Amino acid sequence: MNLADLFSLVQWSQDEIERLGCDEVLKSGAIERVRLGLGGSHTVATYPPLDALERIDSEHVISAMVPTEKLNLYLHLPFCEHSCPFCHYDTHLKKIGYDNRWEHEYLEALTKELTVWKERLHGSTLKSIYIGGGTPTIIEEKKLLALFEKAIDIPHEPDFKACIETSPLTTVVGDGYHRLAAMVKAGVNRLSIGIQTFDTGLLRQSRGDDLNVILKALDVVSEFNIEVNVDLIQDLPDQSDKSILKDVIQIDRFKPDQVTWYILRLRADSGWYQKYTRGSLDICHSLESARKRLLIRKAMQSIGYTPRPGGRFMRIESLRDDFKRVRGGLDSTMLGIGISAYSHGWGYLFRNIHSSGSFGGVKNYIANMKEKDTAIQEGFRLTETEGAAGKLVQGIRAGVTVPDTKDSIGSYVDEVMNLLDSLRKNGLVEIKGERHVSLTELGKLFEEEICSLFYSPAIKKTLEKKRAWWGAEHISTERKSAGESQPKICSIR
Repeated sequence: MNLADLFSLVQWSQDEIERLGCDEVLKSGAIERVRLGLGGSHTVATYPPLDALERIDSEHVISAMVPTEKLNLYLHLPFCEHSCPFCHYDTHLKKIGYDNRWEHEYLEALTKELTVWKERLHGSTLKSIYIGGGTPTIIEEKKLLALFEKAIDIPHEPDFKACIETSPLTTVVGDGYHRLAAMVKAGVNRLSIGIQTFDTGLLRQSRGDDLNVILKALDVVSEFNIEVNVDLIQDLPDQSDKSILKDVIQIDRFKPDQVTWYILRLRADSGWYQKYTRGSLDICHSLESARKRLLIRKAMQSIGYTPRPGGRFMRIESLRDDFKRVRGGLDSTMLGIGISAYSHGWGYLFRNIHSSGSFGGVKNYIANMKEKDTAIQEGFRLTETEGAAGKLVQGIRAGVTVPDTKDSIGSYVDEVMNLLDSLRKNGLVEIKGERHVSLTELGKLFEEEICSLFYSPAIKKTLEKKRAWWGAEHISTERKSAGESQPKICSIR
């Protein structure tokens, strides 16, 4: 596949976005591309959304927790070699290959939390482990291997999966290859590497990476013969159709098992947030963003990838992203360990102490774990209504059946049916029979925004209170200079 072969798709995307009536739907106010605001991150990653969590007595959560089969673990390692301006996660800068006092103390605190949970949940079996951050592979091999081996020292389910995130630089610099090789030998069977873009100019402003480093890193991870996910970002400032199509050509060259192509969204914890709200960061408007999403979907299909919900593209059609399902859904049990890590199960969604994007978060987590046996700070009780809402929020991506009306959730289901009727009239969903709902081709261009419409009344009320506290300037979703009205966020219209 070459650039000339793909360029015909640009005109196709322009014609198709017009045929679908995307402009008319945007002008109607039925749906918008959300750039900023509470209730989500770059995707609707969890339900309830982490922004809706409130202070909770950790003993209420702990008393409900019992050993469980098919437990999924998440470990958060917040250290990074570079501060990405679009990132809002709890991170802390660290030079590759240099000792760091805070790294040492953080690993001690993390190990303590892991040990406490292993004792409390003794008798559980382990379904999966995901090590994220941050950039976990910035940690030296011996320390990283010791943490991993301690975490997986739990009886495994037969189909156990283990994934670790890495970056191009930590993959190729120093002993990067040997570190990854040791992790694979220890049981890691999936790698996720954050590329974001292959465009040299965009890399300089967003990642600080060099294209040669990225290409070398992909050569390295391809050697291990295990599942590989590559992260890319759509709507980066100054990102052109040409740069997107060049990304597709590189994907075709390396053929990773999965590509996760996020749509850029900014949080107040990210470096680009203030620039965007001041109007000094040029990001394409909603219609152009939807067209680029359409272009990406078609281009990825042309090189043999199957589009999946959540901006995922699979090279092998039978492949499923179990980690996405576990992190985002409520039908599994996940335990998060480390600063800002969240968990769900045992009737709650809860989250550890956090202070996104600041050094203070790491320091506070360390201090907390020196004094206590838990880092739980916030949570939300999962009622029957929240369970129903969670299934709709995550399930509508691939098709879902609206639950029957019951006394306890009847008013919520009534609101949902009214919302679905409005979305159907605008061509965003289709309803088969009385209650089975799926997204149309137009609806798939606004997947995350549609998901967020199904939040429960309790969640929406909590988010509205937090928005009022933040102030209107923090929840603007599109710049007025783009010529669009200011849409409402996450509301049932």
